[in-house]
Amino acid sequence: MSERARAGSEGRGVACSGRQSRRCPPILSRGSAEFVADVHAKAAAAGFVVADRATWTVDHVIPQQAFDFSDPEDVKRCWAKENIQVLSPQANHEKSWLVFDDLCASVGADKYPAAWGGRLPTAEEKQQMYAGFRGREQAQAVSDASESEEGEEGDGAGPSGSVDLDDSDE
Repeated sequence: MSERARAGSEGRGVACSGRQSRRCPPILSRGSAEFVADVHAKAAAAGFVVADRATWTVDHVIPQQAFDFSDPEDVKRCWAKENIQVLSPQANHEKSWLVFDDLCASVGADKYPAAWGGRLPTAEEKQQMYAGFRGREQAQAVSDASESEEGEEGDGAGPSGSVDLDDSDE
């Protein structure tokens, strides 16, 4: 990852966009208004114009892929405010699903995925995790291509109850 992206991952900016935004859970440990306010505050603190959503994205310090979305407690840990940062789209793309120990430590062990057992993964465990992430990413690409061929592309809306970061109606 470039030094610029690394600096970005340390508080400069990412957004809830694309396929991952469809995973914004309806069961956050806090209300969606509080979540949106927190994300907007992080965006502003990082120097982004909150209303200019094309310039920032929501990023998970610990990648979403590391959490078990069948476990409601893991979902809450994934979407905990400590695990959310705002990055530019480029910095978010460059960070991808990489795990940085210093950034994860700032989230706190109580917010780590249950599978991590309250500790950071070793270098070997990270490599195994990344291989799994790549496999899921490839499977998703095949699924997306299949949906596209069938003309069943979604409207980009998240699941029922997902969080809309464009709160222009407020």
